[in-house]
Amino acid sequence: NTAQLDTESRRFALEELQYYVEDIDNALNFAKIGGIRVLTECMSPSEHHDIRYWAAWVLGTLVQNNPPTQVQCLKEGALKVTIEALCGEHADVKEKAIFLLSGLLRDSDVAVAAFVDNGGVGVLRPFVDAEAGKKIAAKTIFLLAQLLEHHSGKRSRAY
Repeated sequence: NTAQLDTESRRFALEELQYYVEDIDNALNFAKIGGIRVLTECMSPSEHHDIRYWAAWVLGTLVQNNPPTQVQCLKEGALKVTIEALCGEHADVKEKAIFLLSGLLRDSDVAVAAFVDNGGVGVLRPFVDAEAGKKIAAKTIFLLAQLLEHHSGKRSRAY
């Protein structure tokens, strides 16, 4: 089946890319050549869930402690497709979407504001329930704690 082979080839390429973008210089170079736009497209709900899983993982790695790629991801619509992935049906994709979201929102007032404005907090609500599973609940709680810490740090500096 050609479609299956294409999915397998793309999944393998994303898996390899994951390794390379762990290096911050490679991540920045990848972003400069338009890679974030391509990965954001791979997060589309019409894509196979394996492709969405790996694209979320690669994007999550790209934005970790990397403000320039966080900004570019926001410009390319990564926040929107991440929220869509959280509303999907595949638990593994949701897990990687939480990973991506955590890196995307870390220390970014602009990203946090966009996340809140797009109903992101409400999307996370089901993941803190026991039915969601321990792993995804723990990641979600960690993300929410990170957001609260960031927000409270901003408020304490304002006073």
